[in-house]
Amino acid sequence: MARCRWRARRRWPSQSLMGAKFPPSTGNQDIIERLFKPALRGEEDWRHLHDRTECRLRPGFIRHHGEEGRPGGYVINGQKTWITSAPVADFFTVFAKAGEEKKLTIFLVEKHFKGLLIGREIHKMGVWALPTSEVAFDECFVPDSHRLSKEEGDGEGHLRKTLGEIRIITGAMGLGVAHAALDEAVRYAGERKQFGKAINRYQAIQMRSSAATCRRRTTTPCASSASRASSRPARSSMPSPSTSGAT
Repeated sequence: MARCRWRARRRWPSQSLMGAKFPPSTGNQDIIERLFKPALRGEEDWRHLHDRTECRLRPGFIRHHGEEGRPGGYVINGQKTWITSAPVADFFTVFAKAGEEKKLTIFLVEKHFKGLLIGREIHKMGVWALPTSEVAFDECFVPDSHRLSKEEGDGEGHLRKTLGEIRIITGAMGLGVAHAALDEAVRYAGERKQFGKAINRYQAIQMRSSAATCRRRTTTPCASSASRASSRPARSSMPSPSTSGAT
């Protein structure tokens, strides 16, 4: 369990936004109690909570109005490749077109839903801690209770906001890796000896280290500024000269 939690923390930033953000914020009480809270308590679902994936399907949905003994809902058809952590996910946050206007709508699809097909695992050159595979939907019925969107077609606004937040997180993650890499390079340059002295005494190594340090110091404030800006409420637009009385 300790190892699972460590892996979950490493994957938390982007996966929590792309998959686990919407169930607690827009899901009904059953979804929160049955899926979200057990994961927060560190039970079996914990490792997979942060492995939720998101897919946007091009085909539209078929609205199912409900029949006797069967609730109303949606029938999903479509497929998408490169779904992060699909082989181990317990449920999927799905963005797909729905309604008469065929606009993006958010749904929650549990792994046991009939018609949800997890394809072959895709082997990658890196990021091995996050298994990736294809996901397909073949007449997959999703009840109305699992529509996370408050209204059909409101998914695009949520998606734009989430992707904007992920851009900042991705930049911060890359910057963190750069910090660690530079620190390790400086340490190694001080220990590695060549021709009787440490290689950090050579001008070529010093130039590379100084250039990397300058880039790190200039990009860190950019990431911090973007993070602060995203947490502030949006400013109202400035009044035009005609409305402000300016001449």
